[in-house]
Amino acid sequence: MTRSPLSVTTLACLLALACSPKGGGGDDDTGTEDTGTESDTDTDVDGDDTGTDDTGGGDPPVDLVSVEISGSVLLGTNYGNQIYSVLKSTLTAGSAMGRMALFARYCTDAECNNPVGLTELVVDGVDDDGLYVYSTASTSGSGFDKEFTITEAPVGTYYMQIVGDTEFSRDAGKGSCTDTSNCPGDSDVLQIASFDLIGTNISGDTPEANPPSATMEITISAEGEVQVIDDVVYLGSIYFDGAE
Repeated sequence: MTRSPLSVTTLACLLALACSPKGGGGDDDTGTEDTGTESDTDTDVDGDDTGTDDTGGGDPPVDLVSVEISGSVLLGTNYGNQIYSVLKSTLTAGSAMGRMALFARYCTDAECNNPVGLTELVVDGVDDDGLYVYSTASTSGSGFDKEFTITEAPVGTYYMQIVGDTEFSRDAGKGSCTDTSNCPGDSDVLQIASFDLIGTNISGDTPEANPPSATMEITISAEGEVQVIDDVVYLGSIYFDGAE
């Protein structure tokens, strides 16, 4: 699978709501156990994705148990600059790309091509729609990171990816995250491996400006487990499914 660049054509098409019918959707932390290391992944997810309510053609969904996994999140440095400047003012007006609801999806593979579970994160201060405006990291990766809590996860070892279901995606008619079959959706934002990976889309056709997404390996031994993600989670890979 390939990730489509965030070009004038694709984003203009996205604004016209004609690209795809699929919905969408600090540094000093310490804890009892780190959830694992991150792996770079491709931002596209194939059409055979599975979810908690839709088995599709991939791995079957798994049961989620009650856990308490805490961490914090920032948008990557330079977030938004991978959007071509001609369209940036439209896409970011009113912080619609920075205001989002957070989800964790669980996958059997590091590329997250086979998601088997999804849960919404608990974040203090969200609005009635579950949205919150997240801060962007400084050039050193620090900033006003926002704490979150994950309350559900599958028992065993899986790859976890944090997904930002953006207000822009919802307003553009791309839907909201409800299960793994529609999360992420066009213009949602995925986890990245480091804060400093986002480039600037100078020409309007600069695919490397949008960094690859990432996952982290996580192991849950039993229901009720408590873990802390020691490092800040950075979001910054804008998802676009250019298959349709």
